[in-house]
Formats: sequence, structure tokens, C-alpha cells
Amino acid sequence: MRSSAVARERTRDVVLIPCWRRPEFLWHCLENLTQADGIEQLQVIFRPDHGHDPAILEVISEFAARLADSHVIGAFDGSELTGVAGFYVQ
Repeated sequence: MRSSAVARERTRDVVLIPCWRRPEFLWHCLENLTQADGIEQLQVIFRPDHGHDPAILEVISEFAARLADSHVIGAFDGSELTGVAGFYVQ
């Protein structure tokens, strides 16, 4: 019974945001998301696709302090992304 209680504590809702081009759209998305009720309880995962606009990473970094639990997962080929300040890169 204890293990199921621990599992429930670790379970969180996730928002997956695929990114490719159009950093201005990502900026507006994140601006609205960070103002939403309960955002501090969500895990936000960014998934830049192969050939993404490098400006996307700048937008993600800009919002790092406003997102409590955020991750950037690798591009299309599964490689790691680096240089995104404030984010755990998986």
C-alpha cells in the first residue's frame, strides 16, 4: 500500500511542447502558460525537432525561472541539447 502512495506522489501532469520554428508563437504560448492557475504543479517538457530554429532555445531560457519543473529533451535524433540555462537537459 505504501508503494502506491509513493507512486501517486511522484505522478504529475505533463505538458509536452513540440518546438520547431516560429519562436514568437512559442513565446506567446509560454507567456499564457506561465499565467495559468496550477502551472507550478505541472512538468513542462520541450521537444525541439530536428532543424529547429535556434531562437527557440532562447525563448525557453527566457521562461526558465517562471516554470518550476521543466525539461528539454533531445532533438529528432535523440541527441542532447545543451546551453539552455536553468533547465535540466535530458
